[in-house]
Amino acid sequence: MKSAFTPPVPASRRLLSLATFVAILPLVPAGFVSPVSAATNISYATPAVVTSSAVTSTGGSADIVVPTGTWAVGDVIQFNGTTATTNPFGTTATRYYVVSVSGSTLQVSTTPGGTALNATNTTTATTIKQAQDWFTGSNWTGGVAPNGNDQIAVFTGSATGAGNNAPVVVNGNATIYGLTNNNTASGTDLTLVSGANGTGLYALTFSTNDSSTPKMTLNNGNFLTFLGAAGTAGTLKIAGTQGLIINSMTGGAISGSGTAATSTAPSKQTRFVNVDWSGFSGGIQIERGAVQLEANGQLPNQTLTVGNDQTITNATLAGLSMNGRTATVDALVGNSLGRIYTGTNAATLTVGAANGSGTYAGVIGRDFTGATATGALNIVKSGTGTQTFSGAIAGTGSVSINAGTVVYDGFSLATTGATTVASAATLRITNTVSQGSGANAGRIVINNGGSLTGSGTLTLSDTNGSLTGVSMAGNFAPGDGGIGTFTLNAASSARSAWAFEGTGTLSFDVGAGVTADKLALVGGSATNDVFFNNNVINFTDLSSGLLTTGDYLLFDGDASTGYSGLTLGSSYSGASITGTAITAGLTVGTGLSAYTSTQLFLVGNDIYLNVTAAAIPEPSTYAVLTGLGILGFAVYRRRAI
Repeated sequence: MKSAFTPPVPASRRLLSLATFVAILPLVPAGFVSPVSAATNISYATPAVVTSSAVTSTGGSADIVVPTGTWAVGDVIQFNGTTATTNPFGTTATRYYVVSVSGSTLQVSTTPGGTALNATNTTTATTIKQAQDWFTGSNWTGGVAPNGNDQIAVFTGSATGAGNNAPVVVNGNATIYGLTNNNTASGTDLTLVSGANGTGLYALTFSTNDSSTPKMTLNNGNFLTFLGAAGTAGTLKIAGTQGLIINSMTGGAISGSGTAATSTAPSKQTRFVNVDWSGFSGGIQIERGAVQLEANGQLPNQTLTVGNDQTITNATLAGLSMNGRTATVDALVGNSLGRIYTGTNAATLTVGAANGSGTYAGVIGRDFTGATATGALNIVKSGTGTQTFSGAIAGTGSVSINAGTVVYDGFSLATTGATTVASAATLRITNTVSQGSGANAGRIVINNGGSLTGSGTLTLSDTNGSLTGVSMAGNFAPGDGGIGTFTLNAASSARSAWAFEGTGTLSFDVGAGVTADKLALVGGSATNDVFFNNNVINFTDLSSGLLTTGDYLLFDGDASTGYSGLTLGSSYSGASITGTAITAGLTVGTGLSAYTSTQLFLVGNDIYLNVTAAAIPEPSTYAVLTGLGILGFAVYRRRAI
């Protein structure tokens, strides 16, 4: 009979259970967050901003007389004007750091603690504004500056408030859920700068306490938002690990759709100048309106999204104004409502620098109104990743594929610049890619070592170009890892279609059923559409030596197609058709050594490969040979014994 008595659990086991319980606590999924209340808006009040219309300066002197206000070394001041009569220095760098104070006389520098600058102009009517401190509690509702991942910093300044071109200085590290500018005063802006003392940068960290992506929003007024200020020491550091959405709302109804969609020019912009992104990750999403670069290198080398789901939902455009600058991102992503453009000055956007991959379906080279920029907007592909473009590139810019792969997928290449593929890089064309109209518009140049692949259609449409649409000094491999057709449509082009340069090679797949990769040619001048220059076609036998005897079509020309550079021999009869043997200009290379013979030949406007398979012995012959082999082996065995 079992006892009903239950012995007590030993203390060691009780402790083990407790330890086990504690140990499993860290196993809660990392992405799990407990329910939290909505983020709290903390509004920036409207403190008095020191303004004077009697500031004076004398050319050649570092002294600037400011009769009003209380000043201290390290303060940031801003001269509203930029001309010789409204700015002691006559430049657009209107923000400076106070480095000396003596009564009402100040001296300033472009960096904290820097050398005092001598004024270049004599002025008597300069207007200045004094920066406000982010951490001054009285500037915020509630008396405490936002510094937490459940707080949104909201700016509502007016014409006399901090929003009216007066910088807000981040004099310490702060964390916020988001930032909103609700300034309603026309022509005002918000400038955020770091109060670094020259040896370090303070960071504004965007972080949410839930699954939301931090967001910076511009809601009202015709204003600009800057982050950072002139001078390296005035750089603002933006940090955070959740990425950042930028929503700069713009007026005007959107018209059209896809890459043809247009709107009025953005009335608001978020501008970046001297921003340090070293502590930031998660990428930038431009959701609405425009981000404008005010200096080179002002984007993090991460994924840049120009146009997300909310862009379509809100029926507006999202844009990046390169503004004549250079920038580097890891991958470019976005939908058909994205716009990347520049002005009169050339700009360069490098993608893939950290080996990332992305797909961008928007327009490059046209602004919100659909206008094409006069300045060239050049795209450079670096890194090992794959960048896909499925929208349009317009203007005078070029595309340089220096590494990795670029895919043109159903793409409008309405640019006068060329697409150049460097050694070890690849351009793949899928669907239909249309080249633009003009002298040599949208030309494709494959350098030695580069590759052109795909099963798409390249349509030439220039009207007065003198060069071929495609220059192939690298390797041409139609298809995408299997049997495929690359189509070149030159029916609407005034230029010759394709030139295989001296270093150019071809790589074709051949397979069962007398199938092969091919280049299909539509339209042309009948005399000089495709140029050969002693090129070689190397083959990959997908049947592993089991090709049937037959005529494999490689170049499928129409009635208007003509070839140049081929040397033709005598009449040649293939397996089922007769043409003229090609003896030079284009020859068979590697990959078909398993077959009795191979021969390229021309039939009308087409180029075929004839393959003669090795003869297979009749069954009776095979049996005899097999029997003799067995007999010979038996004799050998007998002698050996």
